[in-house]
Amino acid sequence: MDSEDVKYSMISEQLDLPSPLREYQWEGVSFFMRSESALLADEMGLGKTVQTAVALSLMLKEPQINRVLVVVPASLRLNWKREIGKWAPEIHCMIVTGNQKDRLAYYCLPIPILIASYEQIQIDVGMLYPCVRFDIVVLDEAQRIKNAGSSTSLACKLLPRDRSWALTGTPVENKPEDLVSIFSFVRRGLISKGLPLFEVHERISPFFLRRNKRKMKRLARLYSSDYHLYWREVVSSLNCSARVLRNWPMFFRKKKKSNRSRLF
Repeated sequence: MDSEDVKYSMISEQLDLPSPLREYQWEGVSFFMRSESALLADEMGLGKTVQTAVALSLMLKEPQINRVLVVVPASLRLNWKREIGKWAPEIHCMIVTGNQKDRLAYYCLPIPILIASYEQIQIDVGMLYPCVRFDIVVLDEAQRIKNAGSSTSLACKLLPRDRSWALTGTPVENKPEDLVSIFSFVRRGLISKGLPLFEVHERISPFFLRRNKRKMKRLARLYSSDYHLYWREVVSSLNCSARVLRNWPMFFRKKKKSNRSRLF
């Protein structure tokens, strides 16, 4: 799905969001929707969970997307369920619980979004073949798999899936060994040990998005989505000519540069 397909108007028609998203958050939603492989590494506090929940809500409207597994630290399972309930209330979401037999039933049932802990996946991954395959697997706090040889890392990489999304607030762009392990989940074979850092950055660039909290807050004050949509509607209602628009402040008319962080 091309990023141009993700329009604010389409999203507002399809979803009843509890509050407006910032423009950089829409960019994150678009990034996920067009990506089979994606690592969202926004700094903590920029709403990675919200962006993921809205993207999943839209993706699950596609006929080929029916089953999502979200893998999170055990302490965050309830928080994820609350956030999905808030931002995607129309989607049935359940936390995987019980003994191994009970958990297998969860995995096999047609539940749109399942939330499981890393510890559960470490134990359960071996019983998922061949009856279970997920359309999307999301790893929250993906730095949990930065150790390529750990049992948790190996279990996550074995999960049967079509799309691989990962979230982390930990800066990883300048740690090649961490990136190699995380990307062996996100897009296996894309990078390997021993590559120069510049080449690692070049290869992962289409699948990697990181924004800085301080910069985003500053931009949000100047370029909030509501502000732009409001003035766009005003201009449209007035049927302004190009001559009139030339007298408007420059930032109403300029196309903003991408807020996507530079990797190098």
